[in-house]
Amino acid sequence: MGISDCHKIIGSFLKTKIASLKQKMITYRSLKNLDIKLFNSDLALSLSHFEYIYPNMAFENLIACLISTLNKHAPLKKKFIRGNHNRFMNKELSKAIMKRSQLKSKHQKTKNKTDRLNYKKQRNLCKKLRDKAIKSDFQKSFANIKSNSKAFFDIIKPYLTNKGAMVSSDILLIEGDDIILDDTKIATIFNNYYTHIVENTCGTPPKSIADTLPPFSTVDIIIDQICKVYAEHPSIKRIKENTISSEHFKFKHVSVESVRNLLSSLDTKKATGIDGIPPLILKLCANVIAEPFTKIINLSIDENTIPSAAKTAIILPFFKKDERSNKKNYRPISILSSLSKIYGRLLQTQIWEFLRISYPLSYQPIESTIVLNMF
Repeated sequence: MGISDCHKIIGSFLKTKIASLKQKMITYRSLKNLDIKLFNSDLALSLSHFEYIYPNMAFENLIACLISTLNKHAPLKKKFIRGNHNRFMNKELSKAIMKRSQLKSKHQKTKNKTDRLNYKKQRNLCKKLRDKAIKSDFQKSFANIKSNSKAFFDIIKPYLTNKGAMVSSDILLIEGDDIILDDTKIATIFNNYYTHIVENTCGTPPKSIADTLPPFSTVDIIIDQICKVYAEHPSIKRIKENTISSEHFKFKHVSVESVRNLLSSLDTKKATGIDGIPPLILKLCANVIAEPFTKIINLSIDENTIPSAAKTAIILPFFKKDERSNKKNYRPISILSSLSKIYGRLLQTQIWEFLRISYPLSYQPIESTIVLNMF
């Protein structure tokens, strides 16, 4: 409509209520009272009775020793947190919000003027505490921005993007005419989709060379057949043309020092894998587990295998773009355990060095997760 001096501006508002996110149950370890010297002493005692025969069993026993000792000194705890739990939330603000909710419920039941006044006072207090917590969080993040800008971007990113881990919303999928909200059903849908991703993308299921061989064929027979099939492939021919060495690649034993250095340099802010052992714990007990872990790695190299537990990961759907209710707009990410990452980095280093020397023209860095998949 037109606006003139004799007409007042008319504004229309749509009032909506955003549904709160589901409450979450989290499992965590409190390391505040952890005596690292006593922990390392008990762990060393547990590892002293170790047997190194099979890499699978030895690796599982190492994890079992770590978890049992950790449960003794820093037991697992569980608690519920709000679905939209913010990083600035602290104990004072959390308790104030709980009291506000109690007073609100009381006022809604009694409709008493005094109860309404008490609720409004507590609501205003929560607002002040929230503003104070946000201000404090920003000040901490900006304190060392010149030397370390990561903390600054961690707090700013949720306001700049609506993708992946920066999104604080529950996953909702639409399959046909059905709206899927149940977590178990959503996990099943993603699992089926990613398991058959080649067929879903290309329209035809992938063909495996192993399917053309007799049943129960050994790994060596399957590898030989794969080599024969791709012997004349253009990329294989190019690699052979660019090689300057006739030496065949073979993994070598790793040293205790190299394993200890990688354990000591673990990023403690990385997510914990399926084994439930935080990177910080591995970093603190690096001197204790370096030697037994090195023996397990070298045993794996001798057996040409990676323990199954080291290849097990937590798979999470990571939102990419467009419509959130479409499963095709998510990609899977794997969260490996920290010990698995050590495996990958050690083997990756050897592959890199071999490619750098033998195939300088074809050499391209590869990810350590590819190394684990090779086994």
